[in-house]
Amino acid sequence: MNKVLLAYEDYSEMLTIQSVLKKVGFDVLTTSSEFSLSEQVLSFNPEIIIGYGKGPKVSTLGVGRRLKDMPRWTGRVILIFPAG
Repeated sequence: MNKVLLAYEDYSEMLTIQSVLKKVGFDVLTTSSEFSLSEQVLSFNPEIIIGYGKGPKVSTLGVGRRLKDMPRWTGRVILIFPAG
């Protein structure tokens, strides 16, 4: 089973995507703060991380920077940038 970590700012959108991914067969963990991202990656060890946000808790660039600082994690990343 593929493990997916969602780092989303919008809680309702995060829950919607989580339920869709679980129906398809993924094992999903969610976080609404990029500051706990490294701890989540170490404990859950996801194969894919999806990041989206533009606020103070989660920003797409912040998620990318934090993952870049983690050289031992070799999974895949999907960064969704907001319009503008």
